[in-house]
Amino acid sequence: MSWLETAIDRIIFGERRHELRPFPYFSILAVLLLVIFPLGYAAFTGHIWEDFFITYKFSENLAQGKGLVFGNDLRVHGFTSPIGTLLPAISHLASASSSYEPAIWIYRTAFCIPAYVLACICLLRIVSLSPQSDKLSVILAFALFLFEGKSLIFSVNGMETSFMLLAISLCFYSVCNFKSSSSFLIGFSWSLLMWTRPDGFIFIGAVLLGFVLCNLTDFRPPFIRKIVASSAICAVLYLPWTLWTWHYYGSPIPHTIAAKGLNLQNQNLIDTILSTLSKLPYCLSWTFAPPYPHFGGWPGPLIFSCGIIGGICAFLWILLDLGKTSRSASLAFLFSAFYIAFMRFPYPWYFPPLALLGIIAICSGKTGDAITRFFGIRSPLLSHCIPLAAFLLSLFILPNIVRQIYYQQKIVENGNRMEIGKWLKSNMKSDESLYLECLGYIGYFSGSSHVFDYPGLASPRVVQIRAAGADNFADVAEKLMPDWIVARPQELDQLAGKKKINDHYRIKHVFDAGRNLESMPEIYGKPYLLYDSKFSILKKEKDSPNDKPD
Repeated sequence: MSWLETAIDRIIFGERRHELRPFPYFSILAVLLLVIFPLGYAAFTGHIWEDFFITYKFSENLAQGKGLVFGNDLRVHGFTSPIGTLLPAISHLASASSSYEPAIWIYRTAFCIPAYVLACICLLRIVSLSPQSDKLSVILAFALFLFEGKSLIFSVNGMETSFMLLAISLCFYSVCNFKSSSSFLIGFSWSLLMWTRPDGFIFIGAVLLGFVLCNLTDFRPPFIRKIVASSAICAVLYLPWTLWTWHYYGSPIPHTIAAKGLNLQNQNLIDTILSTLSKLPYCLSWTFAPPYPHFGGWPGPLIFSCGIIGGICAFLWILLDLGKTSRSASLAFLFSAFYIAFMRFPYPWYFPPLALLGIIAICSGKTGDAITRFFGIRSPLLSHCIPLAAFLLSLFILPNIVRQIYYQQKIVENGNRMEIGKWLKSNMKSDESLYLECLGYIGYFSGSSHVFDYPGLASPRVVQIRAAGADNFADVAEKLMPDWIVARPQELDQLAGKKKINDHYRIKHVFDAGRNLESMPEIYGKPYLLYDSKFSILKKEKDSPNDKPD
C-alpha cells in the first residue's frame, strides 16, 4: 500500500507531503472515510431529495428515447443542472431496469461519490499550499468537510451538489495558483461549474474577484491573458450545451429560472437591495446549520453559533496579515452569500459551496491567531480555535440531521408523498390534469403526463398565468381549473377563498402522516417534517360553459 499512499500524498500535499502529512496512511484513511460516510448515509436513510424526481423524469424519458421532456411531449427546460440530468439518464441505461432505485445507486456510486472525494482532495491541496497551514490545519479541513451535514446529504440524495463542490474547489485551486495552472485547467473548472448549474458564472466571478482583490500585485498582463484564454476554453466546452438547448427548447435559459425569478421582476432596485441585505444574516447563519433551520426545532444557541462561524468566514478578509488564500476564500464566500441572499428563498442545496469556501477561509491559516492579534491578544492556544469550534458544532449537527432525514424519508417521503402519487396513478384517467406544488415524488409516481406545478418549474402555462397577475397557489388553480389538485393545509386555506374552487371541487382523499410523526421519538428539526405531512386531494366534480379554464 506504500505506493498508493505516496501517490495520494503527492496529489494532496505536493512538495510539503513530509511536512504536512498528519500521520502514516492519513491519505488512504481519508479517501476511505470519504467513500464510507456518504455510502453509509445513503444506505441508512435511503434519502432521495424531492427535486431529484423532477429531474429524473426528464432523465428517464431521455433514456427511453422520448426526448428530454417531463411529459406530454412538451419541450420545456424544466431542470436546472445539465450534468445532474444527463448522468442519471446514463445511470438509467446502465441499470437496465424500469425502476429508479438501481439508477440512483449507480448515479451515487459511479458519479456523485467520486466527485465528492475529489472535491475534498482538492480542498486539502488548497490548504496544504497555504504557507500558513500546518498539520492541524489539514486535519481540521478534512474533518470539517467530512462532517459538514448539507454537503454530505446533498452529495448523495440525487442533487448535483458533489459536482458543484468539485467544480468550486478546482476553480479556487486553479485561480489561486494561476502561475502553475494551465489555461485549460482554469477553463475546464469554469466549464464544469457551468455544466453543473447555469448560474455557475456567479461563483466563477466570486472566486475570481476574491482572488484579484486580495492579490492586486498579481493583476498584470500575464494574468489577464490567462484569464482571457481560460474564458475562451470555458466558452468552447460549454457551447455545445448552449446551442443544443437553444435549438431544442428555443432558449438556452432554463425555464426554472423564469419560474423562480418571476417575483423579482416586480421589485424595484431599492427593494431588491434591501431584501438582499435583510436576508444576508440568515445566509451566514444557515451555511453551517442544518437544512431549513427556519422551521424551528433546533436549539437557538446552536443556530446563533453557526451564524458566528458564518460571519467570521465572511469577514476574515479584513485581516490584512492573514494569508492570501484565507482572505481570497473569505471574499469569495461573502460575494457568494450576497448572491444566495438575492434569491427569492435561500434553498439548502446552495450552501455546500459556501461551506466549502468557508472551510478554506478558516483552515488555510491560523485564523484564530490572526483574529486575537487583531484585538491585541497573543495566545498560541487560540491559533485554530475557529475551525475547531466549527468542527465541534458539526459533530452535534450531523448525527441529528441523519436522524431527522431518516424519519423524513420513512414517514414523509416513502410513507406519504410516494403513496399519494401511487394513489393518483390508480384513480386518475390518462387524459386528466393534475395541479400541485411539490412536483417531485407526487408528480413522478402519479405517472401523469398532464401535470401543472406551482411556481411553474415545468409548466409554461403556470408561469404565463402568474405573469398575468396571479399571486399565489389558489389564484393559479382558479385560472387553470385542472381535474385534480393536491394541496397542503395552507394551500387548502387559500383555495377555500375561491368561489369557483368551492363550487366545482370536492375533497376525495386526505393523506395525513401526522399521527406517525407524533408516535416517533423526539428529534431535532421535527417541524420541518410536519410541513409535508398532510395533503388533501381535490377532484373537479362538475363543470359548466361559464367555468372553463381561462
